Amino acid sequence: MLTAEQRPCLTVPTMVFGGKEAPRFAFPHNDPLVVEMKIASAIVQRILVNTGSSMDIITCYCLKKLTHPGLDVVPLVHPILGSSGQEVNPTGMIGLPVCFGDKIKSKNLKVDFLVIDVPTAYNVILGRPTLHRVKAVIAPYLIQLQFKADDSGVGEIRGDQRMAWECYLVSIRTLIEQTRESGTDEPPQTEKRAKTWNRPLWHRKLWLFTPSLCQNPTASTRSHG
Repeated sequence: MLTAEQRPCLTVPTMVFGGKEAPRFAFPHNDPLVVEMKIASAIVQRILVNTGSSMDIITCYCLKKLTHPGLDVVPLVHPILGSSGQEVNPTGMIGLPVCFGDKIKSKNLKVDFLVIDVPTAYNVILGRPTLHRVKAVIAPYLIQLQFKADDSGVGEIRGDQRMAWECYLVSIRTLIEQTRESGTDEPPQTEKRAKTWNRPLWHRKLWLFTPSLCQNPTASTRSHG
């Protein structure tokens, strides 16, 4: 067992946020970090950076739009739990090349994605496994991520607020439709919510898994040579 004195020192470059080079954004805000980056053969939009996820996830719909020759999905038989506690049966796992950053400062690596066939507002969810590998540091207020690049320098990715808003609207559309189908414009009473709170609700964490929607909107990819 290593003591604190025996553990090797972590080597990370110095990362600086803010100042004159800080990104411009609409504030005040409570927006998640939603970015785009190159995955396999395309620039993929609607990527949620989620430090609360223990896995890196890609949707089947997005995967079908990517060119990944010679790479097959490895089937999985055990289910996983979504963010709201519901059980999800993944299609499998696949390793895809991912490029963080731009041509000046980038980090290239292979990421093992869990493939899910569940409609969601996001194409990809980047969780802790990949964020730790690139030694990412996130500034939520600045909607910005910095990482250790291939040349040991510091690269950065800036979030897209408009994209984050679009994903949020897609996510809540189901809840709005359910309210309309119930025949009332009023939210459920507190007593009714209390009785059903322990049941797994699809919309409890709308930013991860939503029960419908998002066919064309969720797979925004651009070809990249």
